[in-house]
Amino acid sequence: MRLVALARLAWLRQWRDPASLALSVLTAPGFALLYGLVAPGGEPTFANYLPSLLVFSSIMALFGAAMALARERSEPSLHLLRMAGVDGITLVAGFALPQLLINLVSLALTLAVAGAVGFRTAGSLAAIGALCALASCASIGLGLLVAATARSVPRAFLTASVAMFLQLLFSGLLFPRPAGPSATIAGHGLSIWDVLPTTHLHLLLGRLLRVGDSALASPRLLALALLAALFLTAGGLLLTR
Repeated sequence: MRLVALARLAWLRQWRDPASLALSVLTAPGFALLYGLVAPGGEPTFANYLPSLLVFSSIMALFGAAMALARERSEPSLHLLRMAGVDGITLVAGFALPQLLINLVSLALTLAVAGAVGFRTAGSLAAIGALCALASCASIGLGLLVAATARSVPRAFLTASVAMFLQLLFSGLLFPRPAGPSATIAGHGLSIWDVLPTTHLHLLLGRLLRVGDSALASPRLLALALLAALFLTAGGLLLTR
């Protein structure tokens, strides 16, 4: 019951800021529509564009989680919840679930808009949704880490922006990934940029949209799941310390 009540509280706080909620939900679908209108070409055009757009959509959860929890930290409410006996897992889950829901709604709208302007995917919508949900959990975990270190909403926004640009620039979304320190473990090459969840999401989505669900039979899916669990755990522990 506490989890439901806390999630409802977090959702009501989001609902009271309709401008931010609209930006979180409609930014990625809006870009998909704009791209489809100004660069028509259907499936061939979107084949290279849509994976990056879906990755960008998952990154938006970073801002929502970071700023929502930073707002709670700047007010007495977070401390009062802890004093009321709300455990750390319930506290983190209560604020994370609304962010995940918002992100999944944005994802669904993005796929719907892309389909309306001509894109067709070889992968199932369920597989795409599950993969992006996993990446959104990783972004929420990063948002928890940001909120744990930022004591105000403006600072959380600036720190989240740095984390966003780090992922955009070094995971292959905008430019080819730069060479960096690498190693080989169990026959699989690893790069320093593999610590970014967006690296694995971008590569998995690119293959998933082209060849279908068989693309998920990859060590990168396990790496993405481990990173999501790591960031959620670390962010939750640091935030509720």
